[in-house]
Amino acid sequence: MNMDTLKLKRGDTFGVQGFLADDDGVTGVDLGPYNIRSHIRSASGILLEELVVTKLDQSEFPGRFSLSCGDTSEWPLSVFYCDIEYDLGGNIMSTDSVAIQVIRDETI
Repeated sequence: MNMDTLKLKRGDTFGVQGFLADDDGVTGVDLGPYNIRSHIRSASGILLEELVVTKLDQSEFPGRFSLSCGDTSEWPLSVFYCDIEYDLGGNIMSTDSVAIQVIRDETI
C-alpha cells in the first residue's frame, strides 16, 4: 500500500489545509451544505483525536477548509491514520487515508 506520511512533533499544533474540487479538479466546491469530519486513529482503530473543521469564507475561497488540533502534547510516539469524510445530505464520500507519524520533539 502506497500512502503519504505526515510527520508531526509531539506537542506541536496540528493543522492542515484542505480543498474539495469539482470534477474538473480545479474549481472549488461550495462547502456550505457539506458536513465535514476527520478523525485520527491508531492502526487498530482506536480514536486519538476528532479534528476541528473550519470552513473558510466560501464566497472568497470555495472548497477550502482547515483541520486542526491545538494540543498534541499527550499523543503517543507512533503512526496514526486520518481521512476526511464529506457528507452531503446522506451522500458520504471519504478521502484516502494519510499516515501521521508522531515523533519526539527535541525542544521541550
